[in-house]
This record gives sequence, C-alpha cells and structure tokens, in this order.
Amino acid sequence: MSRFLLLIFLSIYSCKEQSVPPDNRNVQPDIVSFVRNQELPKQQDIFTFIEVKNEQFVGFKVSYGEGHDCRSGCFYSLAYGIVYKQKIGWFRINDYDGNDLSSKKYYEIENSDSYLFVQSLWDTLNSVDSWFYRYAFLPRIARDVDSPVDVLRRIAEGLYTYIQPSLAFDLMDNTIVKTNKEILTILSNLPVFQGDAYYEAREKAKQLLQLLLG
Repeated sequence: MSRFLLLIFLSIYSCKEQSVPPDNRNVQPDIVSFVRNQELPKQQDIFTFIEVKNEQFVGFKVSYGEGHDCRSGCFYSLAYGIVYKQKIGWFRINDYDGNDLSSKKYYEIENSDSYLFVQSLWDTLNSVDSWFYRYAFLPRIARDVDSPVDVLRRIAEGLYTYIQPSLAFDLMDNTIVKTNKEILTILSNLPVFQGDAYYEAREKAKQLLQLLLG
C-alpha cells in the first residue's frame, strides 16, 4: 500500500513541478514578450521548432495549464505560434482546461504572406513537426480566403497522396473553393482507398459543383 501511495504522490508532484519560471533565454525577445502578454496560465518554456532567418520566419510552441493523465506521463494544453517578418500570432491552440481564448491574438493570414505558401517551407514543417503541418498549418491555409487559388489547388491535389478527409472539408468551407470549378472537380474525384474515407467529401464536392454549374 505504501508503494502505491508513493507512486500517486510522485505522479501528482510531476504535474506540479512545472510551476518554476520558464527558461526562455534562447528565444527571440519579441516572442517572449508576445507569449507573456497573452497570459497563458502556468506557462512553461517556449520552444522554437523552426527558424528560417533569411525569410524572417519562426515557428514556436509553448505548453501551459494543468497536467492531465499524469499517471501515464502528463500532457498539457499546447499553443503553436508563428512569426513572419513584422507579424506574430497564434496559429493553433489546443486547450484542455476550458480557458477563455477569445482574447488571444491569432496570426492573420494575408495574401502578401508569400513565404507561407512556398512548398519548401511546407516540406520543412512536415519534417520538423508533422502534426503542426498536417493538422494546424494546412487547415488554416485551406480555410483562409486570402490564400492564393493555386495554393488551395495544391492542397486539394495533395489529398490524393495523403488521406486527410478533414482537410478536404476545410477547403470546402472556403468561399473561394466553393466558386472554383477546377478545385471542386479535383475534390469530387478524390480517390477511393480501402474504407473509402473520402466518400462524404466527394459527395459534398459534387453537390457544390452542381450548384456552381447550375
């Protein structure tokens, strides 16, 4: 019994020991200032997972909040942000504590953010943090009306080699895609894999295409 109680104590302690001040000595001051001003509860260290100096692009992430499932090894709420030239903001926040995120500053994608649409950046993001690339970065690009049409088409074409139905629906939430015959045609012909994960996406694309063509 005493061993069992000790394990519980150590588990709880491991979730609380993150209360020490975060060590951000190797992080750009503007990122440190931005994260501090966002007032994430129980903020931990900031990690830079990509930096392309000649493009003035940085990707960073920070865990915060309470530890969850600490018997199995704690996981925390997680916020991803980017810096591009003079702009900074969150790209995705996974909050598991029920915090009010309405005041958080998200990165605003603009058509002039040319480097965000470059394939070489996408390839690098996929190699350094594939979860961020697949489930945070691409969905934001897909849904944004300021993303260039050729970029949206590239995302649609990429669905033929990487199965991600949610990304197809992200594209079809974009008003630009809803009125683009070429992209809707690509989506309406998504391949049939085992289990046909794209069935619903294909059907929706066909409906949108039919509405567009009258």
